[in-house]
Amino acid sequence: STTVARKEEPPATLFLLQRRAAADVEALREVLRSQGYYAAEIRLEINEETTPVSVVFEFQTGRRYLLKSVEIEPIEGSSLPDVKMPSSSALGLAVGEPSDASRIVNAQDLLVRDVRRQGYPFARVADRKVIVDHSQEGVFVTYTLDAGPPARFGDTTFKGLESVEEEFVRKKLPWRTGERFNADLFAEARKRYTDTRLFSLILIKIYLSKSDRFWSKFNQFVLLNVLKSLFE
Repeated sequence: STTVARKEEPPATLFLLQRRAAADVEALREVLRSQGYYAAEIRLEINEETTPVSVVFEFQTGRRYLLKSVEIEPIEGSSLPDVKMPSSSALGLAVGEPSDASRIVNAQDLLVRDVRRQGYPFARVADRKVIVDHSQEGVFVTYTLDAGPPARFGDTTFKGLESVEEEFVRKKLPWRTGERFNADLFAEARKRYTDTRLFSLILIKIYLSKSDRFWSKFNQFVLLNVLKSLFE
């Protein structure tokens, strides 16, 4: 509350104090909503008869709304990728437990990461809908997933290996050509090369290829991702 934090710096007029306190009411209401108290009421009382003027915030939080459902749907005109979708608990959301806004937002990032590690490097959440049903005292969450095309690892090339044999570096790759794309392996690759203490800078760049040889090597339903590692 700004009113409390700045109580030693009172506004010059009663009107300014009222504006400050009213802004606090909205901020406090948002905090309560983020914790699942969607029916919370806050009453503001300013007493001009006291010296200094007193400001009282009276709370009635009401019941904390529960998370009723978590759904994942594809963008219009598409279907969900043929991979295992994470459960709500895997996303840090427990159906039947109190709703928490920060967890709902964080679950979006966890969903994208999970799909990207299963072969979809361009996955993203196109929309997030949070519906509050006061009659049920519940919260319903829906993530609209745009998985993008699937991909596999293509050839990996190296640059900047002035005093290190490429064979040594290649053996430390955590993936092989043709394997399903997994974004988590980038961090593993970076760790392996950092642990050698041979490189001052490690850059990993991704290039997308639709060349005929990649299409024929796998099949027409696979869009191959060519990953290029740059070490300088």
